[in-house]
Amino acid sequence: QLLHDDPTIDSLTLAVNYHCNSRCRFCFIEPELTQRLSDTPVSFLERVYDENRLRGGLYKRLIFSGAECTLRKDLPDLTRLALERGRFEVVRIQTNGRRLRDEALLAELIDAGITEYFVSVHAGSAELDAYLTRDPRSFDEMRAGLAAIRRSGAELISNTVITRGNYQHLEETADFLIAEGIMECQLWAFIEFGDIGQSGEHVSYVESAPYVRRAISKLREAGRTVVLSWFPECLLGEHADTLD
Repeated sequence: QLLHDDPTIDSLTLAVNYHCNSRCRFCFIEPELTQRLSDTPVSFLERVYDENRLRGGLYKRLIFSGAECTLRKDLPDLTRLALERGRFEVVRIQTNGRRLRDEALLAELIDAGITEYFVSVHAGSAELDAYLTRDPRSFDEMRAGLAAIRRSGAELISNTVITRGNYQHLEETADFLIAEGIMECQLWAFIEFGDIGQSGEHVSYVESAPYVRRAISKLREAGRTVVLSWFPECLLGEHADTLD
């Protein structure tokens, strides 16, 4: 048995590869990226799909992640198989959005059945983004990907990790998310995981909390839905209800 039965969870995340076109300073799978591990075998994914089907569609949403899942050329095929064989109802991808500026690729993914695009947006400026991702091209490419998703009409959700490098700029990031028309904005506290604690990107909750609260206020005043993960409820004040 591969899948655990938890009635409070309806989404399953599968990492499909360990390759990326960014090198984020806070990436917790950097050791795997350095080892250049092989893609997750299709045979393993099929086992997951079959178990989900045999257990009556235990999970409704399948989330493909990576490193960067859009680098897998067979992602459309994996999606169709998940919907047809695995009895998943929704497929989401977690992505940096850079390759989605290619509207032909995006159209292919949408046609395959990917309806939700969970895009990493960790900075509101090209300069900060270049520092965080260690790639000066990533901001413009991500922004072009956001625009393509908006034009397609697919569901667009942002994902911002709170780190030592960006916590003081969260209001600027909120301004960017508002300007980009993103209606659901998720914030994730950076947590130390394995060797990543040595990266220097961890920031204490007490330090980051005032910036987090101000960013949430700005987003909510603009009518955005905000979801916050891995943060102490006691530091959120009036925004405690955003905590997932």
